[in-house]
Amino acid sequence: MILEGIILAQQSFRGRDKDIILAAFPKCGTTWTKAPMLAIQNQNRYGQDHSSQSFHPLLTKNPHNVVPFLELHVDKDNPIAYLDPLLSPRLLSTYSSYLPLPNSVLNYPNAWIVCNARNPKVVLVSLWAFHLKTRPPNSNNKLWQRT
Repeated sequence: MILEGIILAQQSFRGRDKDIILAAFPKCGTTWTKAPMLAIQNQNRYGQDHSSQSFHPLLTKNPHNVVPFLELHVDKDNPIAYLDPLLSPRLLSTYSSYLPLPNSVLNYPNAWIVCNARNPKVVLVSLWAFHLKTRPPNSNNKLWQRT
């Protein structure tokens, strides 16, 4: 699903001036990076007084629900349509690295691309632990039985 979404994003995504794209492989700290980027981007929108901070989306939502992924939730008939109504500058995320990003992102001189990297060994351990936690109960899969 992610690979198909990346291909659809490459074909149909149109970048805008001042877009901010967070590019990171899964389990490389995407959630941890989205939260401060979203807070910095919206500091003027929600202000410094305590009364307006109660409406900041990070107080009630997961960063993944606030910062959309390029390759998820795509519709084959109208890919990336859910990104069009977002106000500029858009803060977007992708599980793709820098090279497969759509050319429309790379062609804007004022677009920011934030690449988040992590030690590959640590990523493997983190990804493995995640899969162990999310495996189906009583799985008969031989891979799970060997672990």
